[in-house]
Amino acid sequence: MSNTNKSYSVDHTNVGTLLHWIEEDKIGLPEMQRPFVWKSVQVRDLIDSLYRGYPIGFIVTWQNPDAALKNGGKGQNKEIIIDGQQRITALKAALEGHKIVDDKYLSKRIYIAFNPTTEEFATRSAAIAKDPKWIPDISIFNQPSFDEFEYVINNSQSLGLPGNKLNAIIQKLKAISESEIGVINLDSKLPIDQVTDIFNRINQKGTRLSSADFAMSRLSSDVTHHGNDLRKEIEYFIQIYNDSVLADNIKQMDPDFADSEYYQHIAWAKNENTTIFDPDFGDLLHICLGIGFLRGRLSRL
Repeated sequence: MSNTNKSYSVDHTNVGTLLHWIEEDKIGLPEMQRPFVWKSVQVRDLIDSLYRGYPIGFIVTWQNPDAALKNGGKGQNKEIIIDGQQRITALKAALEGHKIVDDKYLSKRIYIAFNPTTEEFATRSAAIAKDPKWIPDISIFNQPSFDEFEYVINNSQSLGLPGNKLNAIIQKLKAISESEIGVINLDSKLPIDQVTDIFNRINQKGTRLSSADFAMSRLSSDVTHHGNDLRKEIEYFIQIYNDSVLADNIKQMDPDFADSEYYQHIAWAKNENTTIFDPDFGDLLHICLGIGFLRGRLSRL
């Protein structure tokens, strides 16, 4: 059931469908290649909430109008997620085994373990990995190659559960993907400063974002003009300019971008040692406004 007004609509879907939309690139999630700030225990608690049937809040998306092209046509834009990136990244990491990127731009796995006897989740430790009573990685149940019958036959004894009980537990774990999640869709006509205000009102006790954050997200959604490559060029430049050690990590984490012309535009930053000015991407966007439009607000960019 959908509730609509002039500036937003509210829909409901399930976790699996939402992750599928992102996998198919129907919804943009640029933060998938930005540092993941959650602790592993927060990922564990999120999965535990879904397992218990608890709500995990709304995802907020911003609809994007198609960009006008010089030839009169329309460029392809994606809908973007402006609130919920960390939750979705956590879900992809725990349920599908996707790697996250830490604050040093290093890729790593987050393993969520499960004890089927106590129905308890935990972040995997060396002790848990060796304990036969624990399933060390719940993402195995969402892999295409997973064979439920074979798994029950091979593991029911070591886990200390009869086959029918273990099978029921597996079904409950897999049902996490069917958990309902609300999606608030902000209208494409909302200006960036209003979207910023909406986000910060929702997150009064959390991270506060600026119009520059949303300008970067909107940029990444522009498929026709390689917007996500431009976003990376700006963001990686800032990171490398402020800490040259990160250059090698970024190249290893994102090799396709490292081989592109966009990376060549910023490769020189690794050799800069000046401390006169440490820009952020908001500074660069304002420079773009000054050079390209002489003056103006980010909402016009």
